[in-house]
Amino acid sequence: MPRFAANLHYLFAEVPFLDRFAAAADCGFRGVEFQVPYDYPAAELRTRLRDHDLTMVLFDAPMGDWNAGDRGLAAVPGREAEFRASLERILPYAEALGCDTVHVMAGVVPPGGDYALAERTYLDNLGFAARFLEPHGVHAVIEPINRRMGIISTRWAAPEGAAPQRGVATEGSLGGLSCGTRWAAPEGAAPQRGVATEGSLGGVSSGNGPNYTTEGMHGYFLNHSEHARRVIDAVAHPNLSLHLDCYHMQVLEGHLADTIRDNIALVRHFQIAGVPGRHEPDVGEIHYPYLFDLIDTLGYRGWIGCEYRPRGDTRAGLGWAAPYGIRPAVS
Repeated sequence: MPRFAANLHYLFAEVPFLDRFAAAADCGFRGVEFQVPYDYPAAELRTRLRDHDLTMVLFDAPMGDWNAGDRGLAAVPGREAEFRASLERILPYAEALGCDTVHVMAGVVPPGGDYALAERTYLDNLGFAARFLEPHGVHAVIEPINRRMGIISTRWAAPEGAAPQRGVATEGSLGGLSCGTRWAAPEGAAPQRGVATEGSLGGVSSGNGPNYTTEGMHGYFLNHSEHARRVIDAVAHPNLSLHLDCYHMQVLEGHLADTIRDNIALVRHFQIAGVPGRHEPDVGEIHYPYLFDLIDTLGYRGWIGCEYRPRGDTRAGLGWAAPYGIRPAVS
């Protein structure tokens, strides 16, 4: 049976970030993931995991300056020293959280950029990361991400005393990347209160903590499973594997069953979301029950991250997971 991990930067955004651990556990999740742990003390996150008997299954290596347009540094020529130094930040969090898998993000190639140079940089940096992390029991993974869409969707909480706002605000260029940012209270939820401030993930960090989603990353270097396989083969280090997001693979390639079969020997982590829209897995064109059965049949025993944008309240959208032991907590 699949083992599902709640992505706490996407799910349970109705409650403050540190309360999402309890919310996930109450609904039956035994694992969690989220992209950026670095804004919270490792000891605080460890306590939340321990108190709710949760396993931390994945987080991202430092991505650079998100607000300046960085989406990772591994394939960015000229920033090799910065990338390699940033790997040190992983270690105390991986140890404290008991997390043995880290996503090393490639980054963006700007229009007119030198792809051959970016590839060489990527291979060198991934080899360094795999070797650096291995003695610490941390496994590096890479993920093909679609470059067709780059929307960042963020829920925000109105400042104290202010009327709740609804609407769409389109930001300008973030390091040459055009991004739209939405601010809206979750459908059906009472307006939250807090002061919206710029956060390390780009967009807005509210009184509820990081609440953001992406549907893709414009200009992202690594886009296809075949390219990821070639990269892993070229690096040729056992501490580098594949992170396969079914949402991105459907947007980019289709024929998901074949993609999973072709890559299963390299896969260390899966993620899921519906297509189109990156909503619940039972929304859209992907028939996930078939894929879950296939993944089981192929012998995968790792985690499947639920990295999707709930259409409304997270709990109300968990019907898809009931056959797998996850359901809204009974109040």
